[in-house]
Amino acid sequence: NAVDTNTGILYKMKFRGADRIMRYDIDADDFLATIARPSMEPTNYGHDGGLEFIPTRGASGALWCFHADRNNNTPMISEYDIATGVWSTLLSSSGSQLGIRPPDDIVRTMAISYNPRAFSGAGGVLVGSIGGAYKVNCATLAISSAGTPPREITPANGLKLCGDPSGTGWYYADNSVSGYMYYCDGSTWTQQEQLPSDIGTPGNTYPIVLCPIHAEGSNYGVIWL
Repeated sequence: NAVDTNTGILYKMKFRGADRIMRYDIDADDFLATIARPSMEPTNYGHDGGLEFIPTRGASGALWCFHADRNNNTPMISEYDIATGVWSTLLSSSGSQLGIRPPDDIVRTMAISYNPRAFSGAGGVLVGSIGGAYKVNCATLAISSAGTPPREITPANGLKLCGDPSGTGWYYADNSVSGYMYYCDGSTWTQQEQLPSDIGTPGNTYPIVLCPIHAEGSNYGVIWL
């Protein structure tokens, strides 16, 4: 879901191999030069992380990477300014309240999802890791709890998260346990419709992706699965 809505560039972090983020020009149907990732925890799954494009940050938007701190493995957010091409620490683990340090034998990968209508239009992200779920105001960088999701928002089966395409919250598909879609208004998680039978069978571990197609003008928003 990390798509630059200004230029039509799709960003995809590589989970294995070289330390790079891939860029894909949707209009030109072509891959561009990769960019480096921020300094991340290199062991086990610690080098993985959630990636989102935030259009309101900087002169040309920014990438937010929710990942493990290289120094102590605790959750943090790094920001990549598209205009300057520079990574910086946005919310450090030392005081960010983004969760706890996970045990060394636990997968540390994390999820992040942006909603432009959150926080009364300021925009916000919902982040999830083994340490819990939190929301961050993209304008003020204020952090607060996002309540208790139906399961940990961690891989491989817990990353089915996306912003509400017409409202202010987030949706989550839990096909590995309950087979239902859930809605989070920012603090409370509510069970919604049952997922289609081919992906909604409880215990089903099929990897699926949720992509919000946001409402524009008189068009209604939808979620593509």
